Amino acid sequence: MLGIHLQRAILVLMLLFIPIAGVWLSSEHIFSLLGQEPELSRHAALFLKGLMPGAPAFLIFECVKKYLQAQGNMHASTYVLLIASPLNVVLNYTLVWNKYIGLGYIGAPIATAISYWNMLILLLLYIRFVDGKQGWGGWSRDAFTGWPTFLKLAIPGVMMVCTEWWAFEVVSLAASYLGTINLAAQSVVVQTSALLYTIPFGISIAASNRVGNLIGMGDHRSAKIASRVSLALAIIFGMTNSTMLLLLKDRWGRLFSEDVDVVKTVAMVLPLVALFQISDGIAGVAGGVLRGVGLQHLGAYLNLIAYYVVAFPIGYVLTFKLGYGLKGLWSSLCLALWMVSAGEFWVIVKTNWPKEVEKCRTRNDILAKRRASLQAEIDAEFPEGGHSHSA
Repeated sequence: MLGIHLQRAILVLMLLFIPIAGVWLSSEHIFSLLGQEPELSRHAALFLKGLMPGAPAFLIFECVKKYLQAQGNMHASTYVLLIASPLNVVLNYTLVWNKYIGLGYIGAPIATAISYWNMLILLLLYIRFVDGKQGWGGWSRDAFTGWPTFLKLAIPGVMMVCTEWWAFEVVSLAASYLGTINLAAQSVVVQTSALLYTIPFGISIAASNRVGNLIGMGDHRSAKIASRVSLALAIIFGMTNSTMLLLLKDRWGRLFSEDVDVVKTVAMVLPLVALFQISDGIAGVAGGVLRGVGLQHLGAYLNLIAYYVVAFPIGYVLTFKLGYGLKGLWSSLCLALWMVSAGEFWVIVKTNWPKEVEKCRTRNDILAKRRASLQAEIDAEFPEGGHSHSA
């Protein structure tokens, strides 16, 4: 069954990549419509075109990684990245700077695209020769069925993640209208926030898989305990990150820039980033728990309301009307994250765990019946058994 879910996910993502590729190919025009400088638009579009051949490999890699994680194998992708990351450095240096075959700017996305394929190939080799193939089960026509149930869970999950990612991208786009100093500071602050988020992100992956597996096993008590432990870890690491940022705020910017104005702007914004470390951790981990339970649609609704209905209008006024600049943008993100974390925390506290177990069983029963129906149709079409439903 797990292998069928993997095949189904790959099929869906390959179909979704078609419109994404169209957007990337038209990105120069899109950036120009958004008011970006022509040279910046051209280089950004060129980067995306160079990256495009590697995008399918990255999408499949993410699917296969989740396939392994669903089997409790969390370390395979880490091993792969320990090999692929140094290779990526070598590829980038060679294709960008090497005096014989270096391509300059366009070499960077090409190197990254090659690295995506390296990651996928290495992960498939790991499954073939080390561990993970036991969940495969072979190619199956069942991957073309059950899409409504699959998408009913997948689309809210996508929206839950993307609405937050897009929010940070919107803030970066808005910062580009505030001048080069603010844009440089924005780059530092975003990278810092992303770096600190890796800890709750890792916890959220573990929480999603652990809670999801326990729900599938029917152990609602252990699922509830796992969710509580995950949230406690998020709070602890959030407090640690927050304290570190407050202690280092005046010196942190110097690691990225020698420009005094950039360093001062970073120091001015970092307290806001410190303020939402706890809420960012709770929101990230709680999101993982909600995905494990199958309640990702609630997380998507909370993100839409917090970011796009409440925070962005306030951020626009603070930034462009009242003149708070970058502080106004990050104040709005801080507000949104506290709203999301409070909402998701409340949802988890109020979750009826036995009921979610029953809902999971019902979904599995529906998929099993559809699979049995498909097999019956195949058996009726090929009564002698000359054709199998799986390769």
